[in-house]
Amino acid sequence: AVGDGYNETQVYSQVIIRTSTTTPKWHLITRYIALFDTSTIQGKFIIQGATLSLWGTEKYQGLSANPEIAIYASNPASNTGLAATDYSTIGVLIRSNALKYSDYVVNGWNDFTLNSDGIALIARNPITKLALRLVNDAADTPPSWANDKFDGFGFKTAEAVDTSHKPKLVVTYENITGGGAQII
Repeated sequence: AVGDGYNETQVYSQVIIRTSTTTPKWHLITRYIALFDTSTIQGKFIIQGATLSLWGTEKYQGLSANPEIAIYASNPASNTGLAATDYSTIGVLIRSNALKYSDYVVNGWNDFTLNSDGIALIARNPITKLALRLVNDAADTPPSWANDKFDGFGFKTAEAVDTSHKPKLVVTYENITGGGAQII
């Protein structure tokens, strides 16, 4: 069934689309929900920009010429855990730049700069809810089918043991008393 599984304890994750060995069936599509506590940004302020950075672990190109990944909105039922029903809460409007397969870095940082629609997702209190998905998944335009192939991207998660490679959200804002930037 669509969206019937989730894992909230992996040290890395993938956003992929994969075909089955039965023509023309699809095996799975995965998406990733990222929650950030942005409650530390208090007071009257104007958010000037935000960047989500992920440490790339792998990339796959078996179906599309140049698959892309981007940030989207999410609205999970809980701020502290995932449920299977959260899969369907991920939006279809791109909220950042899209990174192509050719630009995605393995063993390095991948930066997603939020656009104005993405900046609007930064919660002033308490949790910012973002998601990653393949652009063709959001656009409902699957790549051409091929036997047992997949496109996708892998990255470290917040559960990573190596704390220097966890996802990070950097929010730049202007406060009445002066500007600032905060890594969340």
